[in-house]
Amino acid sequence: PTPEVVEQFDDILMVNEGHMVYHGPRTEILDYFDERGFSCPPRVDPADFLIEVTSGRGHRYSNGKVEKKDLAVTSEDFNNLFCQSIIYKKTHEAISKGFNEHQFENPEDFQKAKSVANLARSKQKSEFGLAFVPSTLLLLNRQKLIWLRDPPLLWGKLFEALIVGLVLGMIYFNVNSTYYLRMIFFSIALFQRQAWQQITISFQLRGVFYKQRPRNFFRTMSYAIAETVVQIPVNLSVSFILGTFFYFMSGLTRTFEKYIVFFLVLVCFQHAIGAYMTMLSSLSPSITVGQALAGISVSFFLLFSGNIILADLIPNYWIWMYWFNPLAWALRSNMLSEFSSDRYTPAQSAKFLDSFSISEGTEYIWFGIGILLAYYLFFTTLNGLALHFIRYEKYKGVSVKAMTDNASEEDNVYVEVRTPGAGDVVQTKARGAGLPFTPSNLCIKDLEYFVTLPSGEEKQLLRGITAHFEPGRMVALMGATGAGKTTLMDVIAG
Repeated sequence: PTPEVVEQFDDILMVNEGHMVYHGPRTEILDYFDERGFSCPPRVDPADFLIEVTSGRGHRYSNGKVEKKDLAVTSEDFNNLFCQSIIYKKTHEAISKGFNEHQFENPEDFQKAKSVANLARSKQKSEFGLAFVPSTLLLLNRQKLIWLRDPPLLWGKLFEALIVGLVLGMIYFNVNSTYYLRMIFFSIALFQRQAWQQITISFQLRGVFYKQRPRNFFRTMSYAIAETVVQIPVNLSVSFILGTFFYFMSGLTRTFEKYIVFFLVLVCFQHAIGAYMTMLSSLSPSITVGQALAGISVSFFLLFSGNIILADLIPNYWIWMYWFNPLAWALRSNMLSEFSSDRYTPAQSAKFLDSFSISEGTEYIWFGIGILLAYYLFFTTLNGLALHFIRYEKYKGVSVKAMTDNASEEDNVYVEVRTPGAGDVVQTKARGAGLPFTPSNLCIKDLEYFVTLPSGEEKQLLRGITAHFEPGRMVALMGATGAGKTTLMDVIAG
């Protein structure tokens, strides 16, 4: 750039071959290099001078203050010189301090920030910026926004539940109790198709997870919990709409107690099968494989549910599938709940249940609900483990060493503060749109960046970059071609 352009900046950050060779005020950069044996001639642009000096061609600008054999040549030499300078020490001190009392508008804010910093120092060091509960709540809020930003999906699920509930209710309107096994089976099995949709949703979000998790944005279990908990309101609504219309139109026992059991079984099964489908999406390398596994699983669940093939007719070498099947547990619980009502005599209940190959015993009702809840927790845990240990897409990312081995605990505590004198919200009057924002300091400490070559070898592009950017000061990022300027900007931007 021309001298006129360079003069528009307050600070200059120079990098070469991934090393930081200078970061400080623009007005001091020529004096800095002059003290280290390099002077800028009168007819040479400062920007060209700086790039040539730091690119290994600085001997032609030697001023005699340093012997030629001692002049810095490589990027490592310039980095070592800068790390010994007063400018670097001031920058490092500004980053390590984090905040000062004059940066706050009142003493209360300063004491609050100081308490937070003291609390952070007293806690064990963690690779994550937030504790488990706040991180989970933050992810839950993000997952909620993702669902709310897709109204057609939400309204589609509710409308589908209404239509399916009405159609099933009309098909089985006050049918004879001999059809109850098949009728209740259909009312439960329909939720497998809705859960199937979760595979597509999870695959769409998995790429974002693969990018953010290596950068320690959050814990894997926080993401897995948020991903499944956010579905609870939707599942409750769908189960209530579909189950209510179907239950009271089909002729099942019309008591509050039996309806609540029926609704509870639907909700538990819906969550268990939803967690299972989400787990399949984490285990599958592609959406095609995930859909295929879901199809095979649904086929087995339907076949060994106790409806298509009664439990007594299932071969011994397949009976394990019947007892593992969450659909079978849900069907058995609702059948036992229905035929344990007062509208049936004990003899009638035993006769019907025996014809359906279902063992008697009301304890199996709540035992089945407990099994479904256990499946929900089990599949959610497996989903978290699969997300944590299995990676089908490789993201080349940044390796940040924010804490050095010889740094004190105080040096590793950072608190974001407002600019001195800045209000809570600053309205910009830039051309296009005026968006509110809060000015913040940006600190980088010992930033390193690696990329994986096709041969599998790792190459380091950024080496221990430490910088401090204040709002209101424009910084020029300078360096020769291939110095790492674009890489540094990409890493800072995430």
